[in-house]
Amino acid sequence: MNGTVDSQGRALSPVSVRPTPIGAETQINVWVDTGFTGDLVLPKDQIQRLGLRFR
Repeated sequence: MNGTVDSQGRALSPVSVRPTPIGAETQINVWVDTGFTGDLVLPKDQIQRLGLRFR
């Protein structure tokens, strides 16, 4: 996996996602939460645009 580090020190990595099994694939940069859980974090507007559920 390749990625970048932004000016705020966040690890960012490109990930391909699709909101449903038949939905259109979209590539987005996600924030890898390296300090706590290792979860992938998306901005709220991307979550809403993709029709994903908040967790």
